[in-house]
Amino acid sequence: MASFRLNDGDNFFEMDVEKVIKRHVNECDVKLKASLSGFQGVANTSVEVRDIKDSCKSLSELDRTLRGEAKVASLISDGSRIRIFAATPRGHLAVEGEISRWIKNRNDSYLQSLSFGFEFENMELARALRADWVQHYIELKR
Repeated sequence: MASFRLNDGDNFFEMDVEKVIKRHVNECDVKLKASLSGFQGVANTSVEVRDIKDSCKSLSELDRTLRGEAKVASLISDGSRIRIFAATPRGHLAVEGEISRWIKNRNDSYLQSLSFGFEFENMELARALRADWVQHYIELKR
């Protein structure tokens, strides 16, 4: 499984990570994609490997306890934000956020963004955590 993906019907949030070494800093390229009620957004950013590891650990803890919030916000730069959290004390989960990117045209730059949020079954998080890159970074954390 390649992607970390959370689904609720036609709505989804997806995150992919590819390890890249840049200028002597351990960084990863992160691609974010979301679709909600027919609207879609895509953004790319670079993130330090330690932040990826911490986020994977936090997501795994959320899956185990179904309480609190995963620390995914530290992953995101460039104006995008992601929050994955327990929506109710009974273990219902939700994802909300905003995916943003600047588009440069001939004369100016424009910010394009998609705000989204939806609840999903807790088994979706367990399935998403089986993504190859998530498993890789969870194992590195040990």
